[in-house]
Amino acid sequence: MTQQKKTILFTPTTGQFVKLVALSEVNNNSWTSIAELNILGECIEPFVQIINPQTNNLQQSPNLEITADVCLNSESHTDWGVKFVVDGEVAEQTITLPTDGIIYVDTFKAIFTGLSWDNHIIEAFIVDDQGIVISGETTYDIVSDVELGDYYVALGDSITNGIGDDYHNDDISQDERNFDGGYTPILNDLLTTEKNYPHTIINEGLPGEQTHEGASRLSGVIEQHLNAKYYLIQYGTNDRLNNLPSGLGKLSGDAGYANSYKDFMQQMIDLITDTGANAYIAKIPSQYPLRTEHEEYNLVIDELLVLNSISVSPDFYTYFQQHPEGMSADGFHPNGLGYQGMAGLWLEEIVNL
Repeated sequence: MTQQKKTILFTPTTGQFVKLVALSEVNNNSWTSIAELNILGECIEPFVQIINPQTNNLQQSPNLEITADVCLNSESHTDWGVKFVVDGEVAEQTITLPTDGIIYVDTFKAIFTGLSWDNHIIEAFIVDDQGIVISGETTYDIVSDVELGDYYVALGDSITNGIGDDYHNDDISQDERNFDGGYTPILNDLLTTEKNYPHTIINEGLPGEQTHEGASRLSGVIEQHLNAKYYLIQYGTNDRLNNLPSGLGKLSGDAGYANSYKDFMQQMIDLITDTGANAYIAKIPSQYPLRTEHEEYNLVIDELLVLNSISVSPDFYTYFQQHPEGMSADGFHPNGLGYQGMAGLWLEEIVNL
């Protein structure tokens, strides 16, 4: 997986819009993704623009990382640079322009440590060789409401997506960072209240998705959320409907393991843990009592918990057997009450950890 910034030069032109066309994709997939695209025009006057984080972003604690695109000429702006300031006078860093004799358009980065887990304001200034701020329309940028806290990504099918939610007063988290219903904005509010610092739970659930599709697109999701430290994974309902073998009791290399539910779930766990993040997996609910297929997948989850030393796994199967009022009329998806219950179970598991 490539996470480095790539720069491509092309003949300058004028225009108002940019159209990105994918000509090919890894493994001949029918979709493509891009984490970030920055368009840099001709460098005439000095400028600075903060590209990460943006207003109302959250970064996983403990460090605040700031990057900015900068245009300076090392011949006429010798020893000039960019001054990053956090919360007025709380912290600042100045990054000086390299003396390589060229017009310099590149990304400057600063890392601040020891900041509180709270809201922050970030400013970027072009400064001269004496450290004096240069005034101008393009020599200053600011972003606000940048928070340090815990960054979660919810990955799964339509249940993660929030299909069936019929109660809309909790569809948007109090910080307005998570929205569109389901359990994710509710869990944000619960964790923020419980731990007394900011959280975000980004919803990457796709209706109808199966585990092999989740495993296929996970690398792209990770690239979009490089700050994420926790992944909440829930798959299985659509796999059951498509009769995917569970892989129960199998290990890698055993007959019946490859391309099973267990195999695809393990692939996702490996991709996440390889980045240093934590994978948490939920047991899948059942729309009918005692569905043996669901129970078999949930037994696979029990095996995965042991194999990967995972301690967070809310039991949505048992919960919805005991709380059928939380299931929507279609018998497949939770309703608004059910999503509140799911958020509460995730909270309980995370806090107990």
